[in-house]
Amino acid sequence: MTDTRWVTTTLAESPGQVTSVPILPIGSFKLPNHSRRKDGKLDITQAVADELVANFEAKVLKTDIRFDLEHDFREAAAWIVGLSIGTFPHAVTGEDMPGLIAEVEWTPMGVQALADKTYRYVSAAFGPYVDEESGEKYANVL
Repeated sequence: MTDTRWVTTTLAESPGQVTSVPILPIGSFKLPNHSRRKDGKLDITQAVADELVANFEAKVLKTDIRFDLEHDFREAAAWIVGLSIGTFPHAVTGEDMPGLIAEVEWTPMGVQALADKTYRYVSAAFGPYVDEESGEKYANVL
């Protein structure tokens, strides 16, 4: 198992700028002690990554997906405008790792948080979702 430290978030120079941000590596990982997972492990398969992209593209949440601070679902630091599978360098080794890469459009607050180095890393939240109108179930949604 490897760790999940990718290169820090690309510095956005101005609101509205779109940058590529790695948000979730593909593979098996040991998580930090503060993780909510009891076993301390995370397995992200190619199939899970493909499903996350497909559900994003299908707009199953029927809303735009935000980057927020502290998983508080309040003010957006950025908006995800695209999602794909690609590679990004590991923060320590420089080795390319496969994973999900988000194209994000930064808000003024997000630009400032990066400039101030208040925030440098991202933590993707994903899981199951049930559409309240149709009752359809989705296993993996950002």
